[in-house]
Amino acid sequence: MSPIILLILGLASSSTQECDDPTRHITEDIVMSRSKKKGCEYNNAGPADYYVLSLQWKPSSDCAKTDSCAPGYLTQDFSIHGLWPNRLDGNHPFCCHPTDHFVPSQDLEKELVKYWQSFKDDQLSFWDHEWAKHGTCSLFKTPEDYFRGGLMLFKQVDPEGIFNKFDIQPGESHNVKEYIDALGDDAYPVCRRDKQTGETILSEVRYCFDFAGKLIICQKREEYSCRNGKEIKFRA
Repeated sequence: MSPIILLILGLASSSTQECDDPTRHITEDIVMSRSKKKGCEYNNAGPADYYVLSLQWKPSSDCAKTDSCAPGYLTQDFSIHGLWPNRLDGNHPFCCHPTDHFVPSQDLEKELVKYWQSFKDDQLSFWDHEWAKHGTCSLFKTPEDYFRGGLMLFKQVDPEGIFNKFDIQPGESHNVKEYIDALGDDAYPVCRRDKQTGETILSEVRYCFDFAGKLIICQKREEYSCRNGKEIKFRA
């Protein structure tokens, strides 16, 4: 049985007991002092068919040009943006049920800071938002299991290694077809336009998984802002 299924069934050890640590960055007091509002209108939107794992290329973040990135964020690698339940019809459920604030265990927090980092300073609010909007519509019963599931999927893929194999290097521009050919059927690039330079830049890479954690063919990849014939900058 796959590790993802074990997490969904609650049979995996998803966290460890931890002692009180006065130096811990995130505390219960900080959590309780934050607003209950997470930007969700809870709608019980219904079931999804598969997951999209969205990975953001850090140098493409807006904060890079305004020098407003969180400390240690701006490195040349991918970070998880989110694990999003999606439907085959192109829609996606969100905010499926109300939930309490998410407080990660100490060991999970360390992994999230490393692999699931927001470009803003308030990491906890970012994780809280991802769980409330997307995680509540997943098959995972707890936020700890949802985030551990996302980390497991992230460690299955290696977009940087794939790009390197196809000689797509940071700082270069390539035709969108080169990115698509490199990624294959189970992933697709996401682009955006830099308003200052007019360049089309690679913003994210998104992978598609079934609920057992197996890569699957992505649906409607052509709709995501990287148009054929465009030169796409892989920003350094």
